[in-house]
Amino acid sequence: MKDLAVRLAALDADASAAVQVIAYFDGLVELRHVPEPGALPDVRMLDQPAAPWLPSTVHAITTTPSLRAAAARLRLHHSTLQDRVVQAEHLLGWSLRDPAGVFRAHLALVLRRLHRNPVSR
Repeated sequence: MKDLAVRLAALDADASAAVQVIAYFDGLVELRHVPEPGALPDVRMLDQPAAPWLPSTVHAITTTPSLRAAAARLRLHHSTLQDRVVQAEHLLGWSLRDPAGVFRAHLALVLRRLHRNPVSR
């Protein structure tokens, strides 16, 4: 597919739109191999029976600017939330205190939501 895009671009300078469409289509083809969101380990980790508070806590942490703001949203004392963060990190297996961990948690929450609310056809 990429070879076709390169050949089209070489033939016509105005073929850039076609090249973009082909590149976009190429990306969509790759999505065929994406597993069901509920099968992903990060999504499954959010629904642990031992920690029913985990999804709401992770959501508050990933959508507020600070732990104090997350604690206020959850109506918890900030030290209680800090204890939950430690426990959540242990259960999840990654840090919720660095940008990469927050992004990973946010992505897991989005995939969890997609899994729980499938698109009707």
